[in-house]
This record gives sequence, structure tokens and C-alpha cells, in this order.
Amino acid sequence: MRWKSQPLIAYTGRLAKTIIHGHVVTDSRLPEIYKSRVGLDTGAYYSNKLSAMLLPDDGSPPFFLVSSGSQNEPYLVQEVQPRLLKQVPIRFDLAQTSYPGGQHTAL
Repeated sequence: MRWKSQPLIAYTGRLAKTIIHGHVVTDSRLPEIYKSRVGLDTGAYYSNKLSAMLLPDDGSPPFFLVSSGSQNEPYLVQEVQPRLLKQVPIRFDLAQTSYPGGQHTAL
């Protein structure tokens, strides 16, 4: 994020689009799904776990991968279940939108 992330992280209302972001390590160290955002930062710089979200072309639900390993251990990539913090459908389409405190491009 190129702006202060706290207004986005603290915002609990519904946004026009879903925001997928990093730069704020999730509390669970898993990908986390909120009402209008998905947090993917699992603290790779210290946990050695790098997360990704894959959006299938056929419109099916996204899935999440976490890789782990180091120079001294083999790398492992596995699918993980994200931590669901709100049970709401998530829409993924490109659009410009804004939230209190900033302007961004959301997926």
C-alpha cells in the first residue's frame, strides 16, 4: 500500500469493491477474509510463509496457497483455508473506488 493502511484496516463498513492487500500482517498468520477486504500478508519476512490467492478464470471461488521453506529446507506449497471473519460473498472485478482515508484500485 502506498498510503497509510490504518484507515482501511479499521474501516468496518461495506466498500463498493473487495480490496486484496498485504503490508499488514494478519493476526492468524493465515490469509484472512473480511467483509470488504482480503488480507494476504502472513509475515513472510520473519515466518518464511508467503501467501497467494488464486482467482480461477471460470468464476469459481478463489483458493489460497502458502509456501514455506528456506535455503536449508525444501520448499513446500500447500492450499490453506483462510480465516473467515465475515460470511459474505466476495466480488472480484476491476474498478476504481475509494474508502475513508484514500483512493485505490480494487479487485
